[in-house]
Amino acid sequence: MSHRGAHKKTPVEELDPGRLLRDLEVELVFRNPVMIEDIFKNDLYSKEGLGARLRAANAAVSSGDIGTAQALQVRLSSTAVMVKADFLHQNILEGQGLIEDTDGDPDTPPNNPDHPYLTVYLEGTEETTGYYYLLAMTNASKALPIWHWYAMEHVSNLGRCDYIGCNDSFGFSVGETSPTGAKFGGHYIPPMQTQQTDTAVTPNGIPNDPSFVTGLVYDSATYGETMTTALSSLFDGMGVATDPTDSNPRVISATDPQWRNYRLKGTQTTFTTSTGVPTGLGATITEGGFVNSASCTTCHAQASTDLHGNPGAGGAIGASWRLNLFGFGQVEMGSPDLNWFFNPGTSAPYTSVQTDIMWGMLNASCVTPGSGDDGACASYPSAPTILD
Repeated sequence: MSHRGAHKKTPVEELDPGRLLRDLEVELVFRNPVMIEDIFKNDLYSKEGLGARLRAANAAVSSGDIGTAQALQVRLSSTAVMVKADFLHQNILEGQGLIEDTDGDPDTPPNNPDHPYLTVYLEGTEETTGYYYLLAMTNASKALPIWHWYAMEHVSNLGRCDYIGCNDSFGFSVGETSPTGAKFGGHYIPPMQTQQTDTAVTPNGIPNDPSFVTGLVYDSATYGETMTTALSSLFDGMGVATDPTDSNPRVISATDPQWRNYRLKGTQTTFTTSTGVPTGLGATITEGGFVNSASCTTCHAQASTDLHGNPGAGGAIGASWRLNLFGFGQVEMGSPDLNWFFNPGTSAPYTSVQTDIMWGMLNASCVTPGSGDDGACASYPSAPTILD
């Protein structure tokens, strides 16, 4: 880990530093008790339970029981919540020059002197044990049918607002006029860009096409980022970030002051705008290398199971056939494709059944493994639980 952390960046990693950090991150997923109870009671944690749902849906269609087939769709409770947090080991951040020792205290881990990260000490192997730093979060609530998605980033993440910008109309206000002179209403930081001058096209030297400037810090002071009274009052009322210092860097507490160093990247609640434009959302660490094509809603719409309890939707796991200009694979955006789930006109029209955004089913295993090499379990229940 320390070797990878200190390695010299490739040209692509200089342009998109989030890609390197994405490959080195430790991602922890937290689910609230309501979501865990839904998963457990409805047998969505094993390959047997997942595969049985698709098998039962096709059996219901074959017998003409369309109502049962529809009822077998996975619908978690409206109060279900998921938090996906991305951490990086101290060695990696030191190797990339993102933190430094400012006080010489051996009991205090090095940090960003201007905007400290939240830190936690995790036990593991000799190589992996140590301090981990929170760089980004992607959170989701089932308050909406396709979930309400919101991404958070540490204010000093390199390239924080690259490609798609940062949009927060509640927690932090910014200058009314951006560095490029455009006005976005005081809550949007546009991606950095520069104007290109092609003298072959414009002999008079008038700039024509803009291009992105990537991989830099979006300095909070430069953009005039200021916490709003609404967010400050919410923090104070809930006891968040109320301590003057982090008294115990080995654990993350609600009162740690570093919470004020994280910013909303954006939210997503639909697949497309009302005019059909695909919506997108991606954090520089979580979606490093494909932020410009990331869509939480579309990727997680593909979360599904086949008849063996393995990933459905063709096993795409969000991916598309397209490559971006760096050569990294892009992911799907926009409305889901019915071909991910259906094979119309056949006796088994369901090819996969959605698991209500839960990619956690990727880690499911058989309670009783089968003897073949197709990933199938020894058997599958004939009557899976139907969600309320």
